Amino acid sequence: MGCLLNREIDLDRFRCRGCGACVEVCPDAFCMDEDGEKAKVIDSAKAPDEAVQLAVAMCPTQCIELHKREERGGRDLCSRMEKKG
Repeated sequence: MGCLLNREIDLDRFRCRGCGACVEVCPDAFCMDEDGEKAKVIDSAKAPDEAVQLAVAMCPTQCIELHKREERGGRDLCSRMEKKG
């Protein structure tokens, strides 16, 4: 299992229903908030790539997106990675 250190996980908490599917399949990257109502990203760098992609695929509201970070000119630019369906 590989880890993508150049990725960023974007979770839209407004669309999140709090089902916890992402937390179940990828607890290294996701946890439930303090109220237990919504998921949140805790650490995208340590999570296995396969588990993060599974969390994206399993989200019923599709509120999780992956972005690839690219360094250019000393700045981080994010470009959207295509989701695999």
